[in-house]
Amino acid sequence: MPGLDAVAWLIARRSIIGSRLFALGVEGDDEAILAIDQHGRVFSMDQGGEWFPR
Repeated sequence: MPGLDAVAWLIARRSIIGSRLFALGVEGDDEAILAIDQHGRVFSMDQGGEWFPR
């Protein structure tokens, strides 16, 4: 997922998570975005909608 698309994707999901999200990097071969929220929770988020707090 290219950079600007990833940012837009994270902004769209912050209302679902309930807090601001910040990109950390990618997991695998750009399979999922690693993000951290303002509470320190780390997520692996893919386009399929599977989100796993780490």
